[in-house]
Amino acid sequence: MNNALDVSQAGNRFKQLLIESGFDFTHPDASLGWKVFKHFANEPVNCADDSLHCLFGRSAQTDIEKYNIVFSRQFEINDEEKFYDHLEVVRLIFSADATDTLIQYHASLSTIGFRSFEAFFTALENLPAFQVIATATAWQCEIKTWRTGANT
Repeated sequence: MNNALDVSQAGNRFKQLLIESGFDFTHPDASLGWKVFKHFANEPVNCADDSLHCLFGRSAQTDIEKYNIVFSRQFEINDEEKFYDHLEVVRLIFSADATDTLIQYHASLSTIGFRSFEAFFTALENLPAFQVIATATAWQCEIKTWRTGANT
C-alpha cells in the first residue's frame, strides 16, 4: 500500500476530513459526522487488519446520564514476525443528555461478519437506532485516539 496512511496519522486525517467537510465541533452535526466517517473508513491505512464499530446508547464506561453515538475504526498492528501486537483506535464520539427520546434507541454493530464496509453501512443505516443521528439534539463531540494491548 504505497499511498496508505500510517496508523499514527489516522486520527489527524479523520479530523482533517471533518474540518474540510465543514464539520463544526462546537455545534456538531451527527449526520455529517457519519458521512465523513464513511469516507474515512474507506481510506487505506497500513495495518494488519481494520474494523468498524458503532454504538448507540448509554454506556457504563462513560457517564450513564449521557447518550452516546460512537463511530470507531480499529486498527490491528502486528509485530515484525506478523503476530498480533496491539490495537490502535480512532473514535468520533457524540454525547448528549440521555433524554427519554434518545434512550429508547440502543444498538451496537461492527463490521465483523459483514462481507464489506458497504454492507455494514447499509445494515447500520437500516437500524431504528440510526434515526437518532437526524434528531435536533444538542450534541457534544470529540475525537479520541488510543493504543491498547501493546506487547512492547
